[in-house]
Amino acid sequence: MKIICYLLKLNIKKEEFTSIYNERHQKIIELINWTLDKYKDTVANVKNNQQNDEQKEKIIDNIIE
Repeated sequence: MKIICYLLKLNIKKEEFTSIYNERHQKIIELINWTLDKYKDTVANVKNNQQNDEQKEKIIDNIIE
């Protein structure tokens, strides 16, 4: 509410306020999506590394036997 009163004092129109508000939230959503994508990539890399390590262990075990 304080923000709206402040913006009204600055003589900012409702449409401009809505635009500023929507742009800010859009940027927040984009940042969250980017973070989730990076997290998914990291999880996928960890799983791949684990699978590679398991395959290497199996190969070594087969050689030893």
